[in-house]
Amino acid sequence: MNIPILISLIFLVSKVVGRCWDDNDLEINGRCFQFNNQYLNWDDARKACWNQGYYLASIHSSSESDKITEYVRRQANSTDSTFYWFGLYYTSSNNWAYDDGSAVDYLNWLPDFPDQYHYALAYIDNGKWFTVSSNSEEAYLCSYYSNFESTVEASTVEVTTSRPSPIQASTSFPTTTTPGLTTISRSPTVCQSNDVKLNNRCYSFNNNELSQEDAKAECAKIGKTLAVFDTLSQINFITSYAQSQFQTTFGNFWIGLQRSNSASPFYWQNEGALTITNWSPGYPFNGQLIVGQDISNGKWKTFDNNNNVRLFSVCSGIV
Repeated sequence: MNIPILISLIFLVSKVVGRCWDDNDLEINGRCFQFNNQYLNWDDARKACWNQGYYLASIHSSSESDKITEYVRRQANSTDSTFYWFGLYYTSSNNWAYDDGSAVDYLNWLPDFPDQYHYALAYIDNGKWFTVSSNSEEAYLCSYYSNFESTVEASTVEVTTSRPSPIQASTSFPTTTTPGLTTISRSPTVCQSNDVKLNNRCYSFNNNELSQEDAKAECAKIGKTLAVFDTLSQINFITSYAQSQFQTTFGNFWIGLQRSNSASPFYWQNEGALTITNWSPGYPFNGQLIVGQDISNGKWKTFDNNNNVRLFSVCSGIV
């Protein structure tokens, strides 16, 4: 008589594993995808995912892409959205990487893409990828692992783990094996909120056009000098990031390279020796003592030391 009762109780208790946090999210093989209709640029879309403990989505197979396409078409049906951000972007080390650091093991490019732009968008209608500037404001797709567990007993649900925590600013970006570029991350304890920590330096970006002297003074206010670089990899990464921060690929920004007179060698503002060179063809010019970096390609140019030359600027400080 007791056996049937025990069996009934056993069937009343079960495990629910792998559900997504929101019923509107899509679950595929242990990962959940969340479509968002808010229009943001790439950086802000990434932060919006991070604030939930998620990443901009990675896509790893044609089957996964087909399911995501069906899902985003359904979610975007009543909106004007045509494209969406996901987590694929081009690094300064000349390779594509995902925001979550996972392998780029599947490609779905439209013909003639990727082109010169470094950030991938997907068509809502067919899931195909193409590249644009990071400044474009689009819908976006986050992803996260559905690795929480719930215990269901009778009609009561007890969730035994908590929601994913927001991804803090110190979380590392995907890294590469490029020599001299070992860590790309943000540090809220040393860097300011919008800074980038690259190896042992923290870089900040000032999009006010200032004279070199005024730019130096602004850097000093936050305990930094105009930007210092040790490797070409650092230059390439900061140049790529500057394009996003300054929202242009035209013009130049001040860096901390200078010389005392035309006969003296160049040195860094932090008094470090110059161990690399990255001059634009024809530079440095005689009589010009201060240096800016081309936003489009990272090459260095000299400028007259007067208040008539006003550029964006990048600061750096030792962590």
